[in-house]
Amino acid sequence: MKNFRKMSKKDISKVTTLAMELWPDNIENELYDEFLDEYSSENSEIFVFDEDGLRAFCHCALRFDYVEGCTNTPTGYLEGIYVENNYRNKGIANQLIELSIEWSREKGCMEFASDVELNNVSSQEFHEAIGFSETNRLVTYIKKI
Repeated sequence: MKNFRKMSKKDISKVTTLAMELWPDNIENELYDEFLDEYSSENSEIFVFDEDGLRAFCHCALRFDYVEGCTNTPTGYLEGIYVENNYRNKGIANQLIELSIEWSREKGCMEFASDVELNNVSSQEFHEAIGFSETNRLVTYIKKI
């Protein structure tokens, strides 16, 4: 598994930069602080692909609350995955997911879940291509009171 490893503390800044590509609406220093917290958590892991610098990351965590479509707890959960454009379609994301699944299994999980926004068709296709099964479609609402 050359070039794949767990994120180190010195990687947090670069992972944050990659994550801003995935979630551009975030505030960078807040995202950095979140990754710093996740780095210290026993219930979270971030795997990276490093080839002359970090090129991809995968953040997984344990969820103890209800996870749509799952029957066991805790559930391993894909919180986010990003691969730089020039490194896509080379199996990197799949390998990062496999590391996350193995980590989840070691933590006692029997299921690994994820979510995708309804309009993110490319992510839906990715999930299905690597073996995820769709369990539900959901539209959420809020009313200010």
